Amino acid sequence: MADFRGSAAAYPDDARFTSIAGELYDRSPEFAKLWDQHDVRKESNGTKAVLHPVLGEMTFDHLVLHPSSRHDLRVTVHLPREGFEARRRLERLLEARPAVTAPPASRGAESAAAGNSLRCS
Repeated sequence: MADFRGSAAAYPDDARFTSIAGELYDRSPEFAKLWDQHDVRKESNGTKAVLHPVLGEMTFDHLVLHPSSRHDLRVTVHLPREGFEARRRLERLLEARPAVTAPPASRGAESAAAGNSLRCS
């Protein structure tokens, strides 16, 4: 909720935020209660626990990046937290799935792509 309010505040002239908030306010007592609290938060760095249906609970440090040229976008990077099982579990998951192959390179990019490979670390 606080993230939505923060996004709405970044675009005060965008009627879509007002329309969505009004519709949710009318339909959801929980939304109305939270909206009336006027909490605003811009997501930033932190720690997040994720409950995966197969791997179980994993803990990540996360970093939110806001590209300066596109204020409507944000990129969130999740890094397995040291001392927790997330990295080991993710590695097991990646080892168990079939290899991913890159699409054929275009003519002009063949020589540039020849030395590149996909890798997770």
